[in-house]
Amino acid sequence: MVDGSTVASPLSNFNQASSCTIGNDFFIFLLNEDKTGWKEWSSTYGGPETDQLSEVVVIGDHYYLVGSSETLVEGTSFYNYKAYVAKVDREGNLVDENTYGGTGTYYANDVNLSPDGDLVITGTHESKSTNTYTIYLVKVDPETLEQEWLEEYEVNSGARAAMHTS
Repeated sequence: MVDGSTVASPLSNFNQASSCTIGNDFFIFLLNEDKTGWKEWSSTYGGPETDQLSEVVVIGDHYYLVGSSETLVEGTSFYNYKAYVAKVDREGNLVDENTYGGTGTYYANDVNLSPDGDLVITGTHESKSTNTYTIYLVKVDPETLEQEWLEEYEVNSGARAAMHTS
């Protein structure tokens, strides 16, 4: 990682990994260390529920933390994951964040840069109502974090990664 930064997403409960009391939820955790390993700052990102980090992309002066964020389905007591992107500056401040996906669960598994510099997230869409899985790609503008498009491919399988070919 650039300038000695370390990015972590704890696999165990964040409470157990730190002395800080945040509850029983998982968060995306970013730690910045100087060249000697001394902690300069740390911060957590994500929603009020469980969050999972999949990948980090550095573009200019920003980190793009890409993963999945658990959200409450409106009007129910059920939760689904949506693809999640946090744009963070070099001091750890959250610049912007957004979630992507429709009905069902959208796990974000990988991210690449398109030839025009946009983020392309690869993931798995799980529909619990039909018990099916599809591969999806979502293209995101790194400046605004607005979704440009989302395409799904019905193969009854998920995707872990994708790469651009010419």
